[in-house]
Formats: sequence, C-alpha cells, structure tokens
Amino acid sequence: LLWSCGSSKPAYSKAPSKPSSSKANLRNLTSSAYSKPSSEVKKIIKDAEDYLGTPYQLGGTTKKGFDCSGLVITVFSENNYKLPRRSEDQAKEGKKIEIQEVKPGDLLFFATSGAAKVNHVGIVNGISSGGEVTFIHASTSKGVIISSLNDAYWNKALEWAQTRKLVGMTEITLLKKASRISSGVFPNDKQCDKLLEVRERLFREGFVEPKK
Repeated sequence: LLWSCGSSKPAYSKAPSKPSSSKANLRNLTSSAYSKPSSEVKKIIKDAEDYLGTPYQLGGTTKKGFDCSGLVITVFSENNYKLPRRSEDQAKEGKKIEIQEVKPGDLLFFATSGAAKVNHVGIVNGISSGGEVTFIHASTSKGVIISSLNDAYWNKALEWAQTRKLVGMTEITLLKKASRISSGVFPNDKQCDKLLEVRERLFREGFVEPKK
C-alpha cells in the first residue's frame, strides 16, 4: 500500500469556539507556544480548510476524496513543499517537538485503534487561548474535518508532534543548488561540500525541501 491512515472518531465540522470539557484520564496535550502564524503558514492552513467536507477516499489526493496523508501532501504540494506519501514516512521527516511547543502548521502523528506504529496524520490549524490544540485531517468516517486533542480518542492516540520550518528564498536557493550538485550537475563546484553541509543542516532542523 502507498498510504496509511485510520480514524473514525470524534471531530468538529468547524473549529471549536472554546476548549472541550475536561474528561478523566486525559493527558495534558495543550500548547503554550502560540504565536502569530507567518504568511506561509496562514496559506497552508487556509488551503487545508478549503478542503473541509471533502469525503474520505483511501489513497485519495484530490477534491474527490482524501486519505489523511493524501490531504497533507496535497496541501503542502500546493505550497511548493515535498513530503513523503505515507503518514508513516512523513513521521520520519522534520523535527520532533514537545506538544507544548506546537504551533499552527505543525503536523501531529497518531497510532489509532491500537496500532503499533504511526498510521494517521493531521495539520495543526489552531491553538486556543487556553492552549487547546485543533487540527485538520481526513477521517475515515467523516472526511476532512477539524478535531481537538482534548477529544479522548485523539488524546490517547497521539504519538508525537513535528515541526517543519518553511524555508525562505535564501534557503530555497541553497537547497536547489545543493540538490543539483548532489545529482552531479556541478561535480567540480568548489562550494559543493559547503552547500551539501548546509542542505543536511537545514533538513536536520526540520526544513521542508521545496519542489524542484
């Protein structure tokens, strides 16, 4: 299979206006790192929200239907960023962060229904004044929706969060040039080692490689 998703639990058709009621045994999965999103992050969130209501389709990557990882790669692709196809592989990219550090635009990874590994992913779209984290994702039962980490199901299923720094023009130029060098286009370029070093550092720090 070229995809991995699984979810059919509580969700909101719109972002909750206030934190969900407290429930016994919930982990404290709130964020205290909210800041005004950049224009790039705002665009990613808007593009994701434009797909709210789209039905679930296993392997789907279009308005006709999405699975969870298909929604993520489509939204990021529309903003010129490459991500792996499967949620399991997306979880290996970027930089893991504590949930308290989560900001809009970050990715949340889940292991649902007792799975032993990541099988679901969502895009953080909001942090409330009380720290409640909401995210957009493709649910198997309700399609593209907004859910909360205060929901018992998602609270239990969360594995970790990841941040991806969206690169600016300087980093894009370096990454593209380094990519060409690593492909043998500039095998004698004196800056080869330096550029490849910068490329690896950017990836380690969670930067997303721009589409070529």
